[in-house]
Amino acid sequence: MRVVFLALAALLACARLGGSRDGDDEREVRVAAEPLTAEQQTRLTDHARAGGLLWWRLPGDAGPRCEPWRLVPDPGDLTHGHLLLTDPPPVPTDSPPDPRPPADPDPSSAPEDSQAHQSHVPKDSRTDPSSAPEDSQAHQSHVPKDSRTGSSSVLEASPPLPPPLASPGPPIPVTLLAAPAPTARLAWPRFPPVPEASPAPASPPAPSDMSSGTLTIQLDYSLAEGHLTLTAPEHERLVPAPEGTKKSEERALTCVFTGIALGGPAGGPRRLILAARERFFFTRDACDAAGFADDPPGPDELRVLGCAGALADPATRARLERPPPRDAPDAAARLHRARAVHHLRRGSDGALVCDVWRNRPERARGHGRLEHRGRDDDGRFVRTYAYDVGPGYLTLQGPAEFRRIDLAGQRTDIVRASSCLVTRGVAAVGPTAIDLGGERWYLSRSACDAARLAGAPAPVGPVPLLVAGCE
Repeated sequence: MRVVFLALAALLACARLGGSRDGDDEREVRVAAEPLTAEQQTRLTDHARAGGLLWWRLPGDAGPRCEPWRLVPDPGDLTHGHLLLTDPPPVPTDSPPDPRPPADPDPSSAPEDSQAHQSHVPKDSRTDPSSAPEDSQAHQSHVPKDSRTGSSSVLEASPPLPPPLASPGPPIPVTLLAAPAPTARLAWPRFPPVPEASPAPASPPAPSDMSSGTLTIQLDYSLAEGHLTLTAPEHERLVPAPEGTKKSEERALTCVFTGIALGGPAGGPRRLILAARERFFFTRDACDAAGFADDPPGPDELRVLGCAGALADPATRARLERPPPRDAPDAAARLHRARAVHHLRRGSDGALVCDVWRNRPERARGHGRLEHRGRDDDGRFVRTYAYDVGPGYLTLQGPAEFRRIDLAGQRTDIVRASSCLVTRGVAAVGPTAIDLGGERWYLSRSACDAARLAGAPAPVGPVPLLVAGCE
């Protein structure tokens, strides 16, 4: 049965539209969203031809924010290519200067306060961002398309997980967190050096211009069967190299589609229901004025499939661009030895609760998964996160949730997955707890109970979750 669960879960890690490409694998793929209209698809390909921007609406501390991402289509195929994070178009702070030379003033007619003469344009005037022209040149990444070596030859195989501890309930699907390749690991591997970049383009600089050491962030895009799908989240940054040469480091994040996988009786077709949660817009104005995610999308909005959510967390990007110092607090060794993590939260009724998350570390220190088994009105469930921990940080991916239900008289296994990737800073590591900067993971039940009785601060959540907003 464990093999069945793993195979079912792996579908969400390599899902694609158009059904299976393997004759031995029968599956049905559905999308829980309306396809793009014919007008939107034509507009998108025209936008890609011009190297236009799409604006990604993301949550922020001060409210939603809009990020510009440039379309870089493949040569000869506007429906496939890359989406690169870029800087917003420059917005002038004043009106352009008058090109005509100023006339010589007549001293006799000049007013006494002529020395205090100010420009007729107020200092705080701003041009509407939507009127700023987009750079019509598609900025090609300096990484050749064929330089991204296949994951089977670049990614190192993960060490096998230890046998699960005996406990009631179905096994949890681990491969939800695997990249679409036979070999995968939860770490973010180092890729081979990238060839020297081509000459930098004209202003404004393309996001792939790394002369200043800035980070290049990109996704692959595909327009098929009326849906825009984003996959292959990657980070790239310059690293020290001999004088006169350039060397970059590329890191590929695991890609898990947000959606649901359903498996029925043996020999029956497996079903995927993919969710289109991320929101992109053709214009900055449309992104700024967008309403709630539950509202029907307008003509300027694109609901996309895939795993763009892996790049939504600013802390994860910052950790890859500016790794914490080596002497920062490192919870890897302590977490590797822990049998469980106890998470204190405040329920919807205001009471403090200690949730136990069983630790499943990999043999390689710093990687593993945390799983919580529980029961609610819909029955028993297993919820899990994968983690990557090192000096000064702890990154979580998930959650993935497993349930076995009775659907139309048949036993059905359901796996619900999220592409979320969230990083927390590790402030301190003690004998009884890991301090994540305002939130603590307790390493024993007695330590969590003591904190609960003392009324320690805790995040508010109606259900057991380690990361709010990703369920």
